[in-house]
Amino acid sequence: MAILTGIIAGFADVIFSATKAWVVPDEQLFIAWRIFNSVPFEDFIWFFSFALFAITFYEFFIEKDRIRGISKNSKWFFILALGTIFIVTLLVFLGWFEKIKYSYLVICSIYMIPPVVYLLFRNTNFIKKFFYISIPLFLINLLHELVALKVGQWVFPGEYIGTFVFFGFSFPFEEFFFYLFLGSITAVAYYEIFFDDMK
Repeated sequence: MAILTGIIAGFADVIFSATKAWVVPDEQLFIAWRIFNSVPFEDFIWFFSFALFAITFYEFFIEKDRIRGISKNSKWFFILALGTIFIVTLLVFLGWFEKIKYSYLVICSIYMIPPVVYLLFRNTNFIKKFFYISIPLFLINLLHELVALKVGQWVFPGEYIGTFVFFGFSFPFEEFFFYLFLGSITAVAYYEIFFDDMK
């Protein structure tokens, strides 16, 4: 699941990078290779690691039941991954991705809000589980964000609906909401819907 998440998020990152939702400067790259001349290859590794960490944390500290095997719903996640690759590749070759305004808000709203809302409506027990996972991972992600901004790991030159200033660092509302707050929750929501038992 974490590998597929890395692929899905990495291909969505093609749009983010092209529309400058965020930019990773060349001098910050360990592997100087960009996919579609836009997304650092390292972003795929980071998205994979982010999802793996969130799911592992969730399974070890919060999830109480243990199941054997993978849900039959997992095939739909493969389809989501293939669909994302196809759509992003099509947008790149047609040059349409440049027309997306507020790409961070639009793309993340499409990919991140529906699975969380669906799971909460399906089983209200996830309110408590999401609360327990959101606090420690929010703090870890916030620390990561502040360090990354301090060393210039990434910058935010795109269009946003608002800006947060925290300890003298400024970053978009979308970064606060979708990465710091909703990112780990979304990884767990996809995991529960497509690979676990939604209980």
